[in-house]
Amino acid sequence: MSVRVFKLIIITLLLSGILIQAQSKREKHKRSWDKWNVDLIEWYGESRPMIELNYGTGNLEHKSFDQNRFADIGSIELKLGYSDLDFYSDDYILELDSRYIFGSKLSNTLIADNKVESFQYKSESYRLGFGYTEGYGYRIGPVALIPYTQNAYMLSKFNKLERNEPIPVGYMELSSPQEIIDYYGDSFRFGSLGEVGVKLELASMLAVNASYEGTVLYPRVKFWKMAGSFVIEEAGYAALGEFVEKIMDRVPAAGPLMNVLLRGGYQYAIFQLRKDKMNWPFSTAEPLTYEQFKFGVTLTF
Repeated sequence: MSVRVFKLIIITLLLSGILIQAQSKREKHKRSWDKWNVDLIEWYGESRPMIELNYGTGNLEHKSFDQNRFADIGSIELKLGYSDLDFYSDDYILELDSRYIFGSKLSNTLIADNKVESFQYKSESYRLGFGYTEGYGYRIGPVALIPYTQNAYMLSKFNKLERNEPIPVGYMELSSPQEIIDYYGDSFRFGSLGEVGVKLELASMLAVNASYEGTVLYPRVKFWKMAGSFVIEEAGYAALGEFVEKIMDRVPAAGPLMNVLLRGGYQYAIFQLRKDKMNWPFSTAEPLTYEQFKFGVTLTF
């Protein structure tokens, strides 16, 4: 594919995503570019300050390694941002829109059963990034139940990514493990994540949440392929958002579940495809990936 044709495809997809988002402007729903404008002014607006603390457990994977080669990890995460939870149209359907920055630590030392086999890799990493959360939910008396999806982008750095010796006799790997590990061991790496979860608001200031997260850590940045992959992802995500809004307009009660099933399923599919090609659908290297389940508490002021 020539460079000119490739650029034309990228521009076309980008414009498609913009048009899809712009199409749904309605006064009664206040649909506008506010959701995609990450200026600091938009962070304040009428949104409420938010603090969220999460703990998670999961595992690190790479297609060229046996699944058991990495010790299980625990994680702690702090989010600071602004959250807006308003009625959508009916008096029991809610809409959630949050923007935040976050920092987290992931390490095998943060898990209760901290048993690391001699042939496994131990890891400790830190990450710093920003993200946004969107969802629709139900007001049920004094509480609210809100299924949501989330996207975030980050810089991540390993303080430790090393193995214990010896490797058992007959234990084979698909490629040179140290060569892959060396890509991540000495500098910050870009990453992206998708998350699907549910938030239970117990009071106006207090909510608890549970979620599943899939993270991709890129060994290197190939700008045009990465940009193309992200444009394709966001165009599909925006198209599903428009489709869900059509459902909300006709059957509001079905909207919250359809949103999390469609957009959450889409995120999971993209994550699985990127395990083989980090900038899917373009031919690129296999990345390191995280999968974890998280539980947390959110305070909104």
